[in-house]
Amino acid sequence: MLSADERPPPARLTAYDTTTGREAWHRETPGHFTGLAAAAEAAYVATTDGKPGGFTIAALSARDGSSLWQHKIAAGDLTSRVDPAAYLHDQDLILYAPGMITVLDRRTGTQRWTAETAAGVTLMRPPTIHRDVVYVPANQQLGGGVLRWRLADGTELPTLWPQVSGDLLTVSGDRVYLASGDVVHSQPL
Repeated sequence: MLSADERPPPARLTAYDTTTGREAWHRETPGHFTGLAAAAEAAYVATTDGKPGGFTIAALSARDGSSLWQHKIAAGDLTSRVDPAAYLHDQDLILYAPGMITVLDRRTGTQRWTAETAAGVTLMRPPTIHRDVVYVPANQQLGGGVLRWRLADGTELPTLWPQVSGDLLTVSGDRVYLASGDVVHSQPL
């Protein structure tokens, strides 16, 4: 079990033994935690110092908190602080933040691909993975739709509902659904 404490820096990540409830290990960072995902083998932690320019993602051993790898992600032309969220899918670690999505090999930290969205487009919700395609609802002043990329190589696929801003996305069977206010859009894959 993991706990992230965001008190004034340094921020502290603590792992607890699930049998005894006692602290197993802890790590501190001079910035703050912005994304966290955990698996049996590791905790994946995104940290930032709160300044423009990117964030760092690190894999920490679930056993003792030792560093397995660390990777700096540049935020491109973003001018605001990047607060990424981290999600696991098979052997991939998927990070999304305003204006960008990055996929890393979670075993090695090797960056597989990064995609930046067009100016004014914000990724609204966590990614949904279905049949090796990454789906992310987006929002912009004129609508955003559902952005899509091939998980294997980051190839961008055509946007679904490009003039619709939705906030709830699901993919089931052979259909994709996007809720936008009181309307649910549906389309075959």
